[in-house]
Amino acid sequence: MLNIPLLNKNILLVVTFVFIQLSSIAQSESPIKMHRIQDTTKDSSGLFYGKSTEGHFSVLLPIPFNDFTIEGEDAAMYIIGSQGQDGIKFSVTEIVKKEKNKAIDLDALLKVFDSPENTIENIRKEKIKDAQSISFSVFDKSKGAIIKHVDSKNSIFTMIIEFPIEQRKTVEREFGYFFSSLILWNQ
Repeated sequence: MLNIPLLNKNILLVVTFVFIQLSSIAQSESPIKMHRIQDTTKDSSGLFYGKSTEGHFSVLLPIPFNDFTIEGEDAAMYIIGSQGQDGIKFSVTEIVKKEKNKAIDLDALLKVFDSPENTIENIRKEKIKDAQSISFSVFDKSKGAIIKHVDSKNSIFTMIIEFPIEQRKTVEREFGYFFSSLILWNQ
């Protein structure tokens, strides 16, 4: 039997929840279109500048990243992601809404992580231009994640930093800019 830690299962549940809410992407029929692998484009600050090739966002990352699209029959996901040798993973996923201007229940995304094995902290809701967001941290015994969902009128964006629990202080101290660097295009 496949042994997936609870935190990873919950992150998969969030992504699945978003898919169900917004599209009918079938994994088995969803080809991946790679745009860039280990891109090293930097901005003037020296951070890696991840502008989605087909999506509607850009973000700053501390390490080189991959840029790809997963296409489904009705929708597509646009993803920028990377993983460091220290086990820290960064990702931004955009899913275009089938029903424009329809808000999703951001609190329902938070509830996916509500379990006795997890600790949820730092819940914060805010308005970003014309979008609503919820961010929070979730931890179990071995892993942690800081997650931010941004619900714009046309898309939902999910930003995640996943990390081994021993990297928690480093992530909290050094990578806050990741979430504030998200720029939405044509939203």
